[in-house]
Order: sequence, then structure tokens, then C-alpha cells
Amino acid sequence: SRPDRNCTRLYTTPSIRYAALKVNKLTRGHGYAQSAGKKLFFVIECKQKGGPLFHGGFHKCGETLGFEESNPRGAKISPFFENSEIEYYTLRKSSVVPYRVLVMTEELRLVETRTPGGGGRETPEK
Repeated sequence: SRPDRNCTRLYTTPSIRYAALKVNKLTRGHGYAQSAGKKLFFVIECKQKGGPLFHGGFHKCGETLGFEESNPRGAKISPFFENSEIEYYTLRKSSVVPYRVLVMTEELRLVETRTPGGGGRETPEK
């Protein structure tokens, strides 16, 4: 049975790799902040109430990035979770509690690009 379509759903994932793929897709490859020559990636780690959806728990569902279509050989997003159960959603926002921010840094590589006026500038490498 599908929940009422008028309800707001809060989506989470148990996989940091899937979260990174999703952010990268939603931001067209720019899912990071820049500071002092570094790329900064942030993840909010949450505790989530388990149990059935109607008791404030969550429902497991499949990936929504098109990963399986672009990787037809059955590649897994995560070695720990099936692609069919990599995204969770809940109807009760209070069942998800943020408790830690994880930060990953990476050197920012700059490449020279040409501007339409013929000049050059450095932009982050994708």
C-alpha cells in the first residue's frame, strides 16, 4: 500500500556511497564547498527510528538515480546493502535525529579554461 501522496516524506540512506552519488547527481558534479585550496564534502549522520512505517519507522525502497540502468551487469552501489533497499523514507520527520557532521577533504585541482573573450581563468577540475 502506498502512503498518502499529500504527505511529506523524508528520505535517508544507510550508505555514504549512495549519498555521495545522489548529491553529485543533484548538484551536477559540484556537491562540495571550497576553502583554502580544498574541496569539502559534508554528510549529516542521523539516528533513525526503526519499525514499521505506520509506527513512525521507515520503508525501504530501491535506488532512484538510474544507477542500475547505467550499470546493467548488476553492479552494487554498496557492498553492505542491496540496490533494492538502499533508500529509506519516513513520514514522521521526528523519527530522524541528526547527531554528527562528517567532513571529507580533497585537494582542489585547478585547470585553466578559456573565456569567450579569449582570456583565461582557473576553474576547479571536475
